Amino acid sequence: MVQLKADSIKAFAKRAWEIADEDVINFHGSTLGCLIFSQVFPEERTVLTIHDSRAKLTELLNLRPSHWKEVVRLVKHPNFRTRLIPLSIIKRAFDRRRITGADLSWMNKANGYEIKMGVDTTRFGSGDGEKIRDELGMDGKVIMYMGHGYMSRGVDDLIRVHKFFKNAVLLLVLNPKYPTTHLVKMLEKLPPQSYRVVNEFVDRPEDYYSASDVVALPYRYGGELPPYPFVLLEAMASGRNVITTPVNAIPKLIKDGENGLLVKPSKPDMLRKAISSALSLSLGERARRSVDEFDWDIVARKM
Repeated sequence: MVQLKADSIKAFAKRAWEIADEDVINFHGSTLGCLIFSQVFPEERTVLTIHDSRAKLTELLNLRPSHWKEVVRLVKHPNFRTRLIPLSIIKRAFDRRRITGADLSWMNKANGYEIKMGVDTTRFGSGDGEKIRDELGMDGKVIMYMGHGYMSRGVDDLIRVHKFFKNAVLLLVLNPKYPTTHLVKMLEKLPPQSYRVVNEFVDRPEDYYSASDVVALPYRYGGELPPYPFVLLEAMASGRNVITTPVNAIPKLIKDGENGLLVKPSKPDMLRKAISSALSLSLGERARRSVDEFDWDIVARKM
């Protein structure tokens, strides 16, 4: 394996082309990255794996006026820029290319192969939740969110409605690479004993899933997410009751009321009612069975 560094995807692709001596090169990245990479490598030598989704621009309306900084950040994101490119041009650029991705329905491409993202169903079905509960001093019901602290992920709505669940603990396991100051200010309005924040990378995320009763992922915008978000797959493989929103390919996986609950983005009242229901439901086993097709053994054979 060779580690390459470059100032741009195009420069990276050119450098890879100079040193590559393999029959097939697999580039895994955003749609924009795949478009740029495809301009450098001959079609017969490459497989392009698209990681992101073709998010609906209307999803940006799920962000509130006070989230204007978040909107600016998202507009600068490669996914947004790709979304502005007409689909006909993208299809023409990928013509005769071998394309893979977890959800390519938006492309309607004959030589595209839908290969799901994998999850280790055995690992995420055997977490040590009691250890985490003891370490963090959590009793009773636990509502967990895991991921980035961006407003586009809807974490603020989760904090906003937590005041209605006085006998539950809100557990936020956040990516330390990204700012969380805005969330900390909101959490300060809650009783200290009602929440826990883990602002670091965790070695055994399966333990945190096992420690929770409900995993809530109230996403507002799917542009930065894979078609099937990894945290959602892991939570389902862990047999948790999950609550999320119908962005990207999530509605293909979550059937509302059967293996999870779906709520509209930026609807705190709906989120509150869904959490209230999820705390007393038992959807975890059906959620676990729903991700059997995402098991790495099955995904690897398709590759």
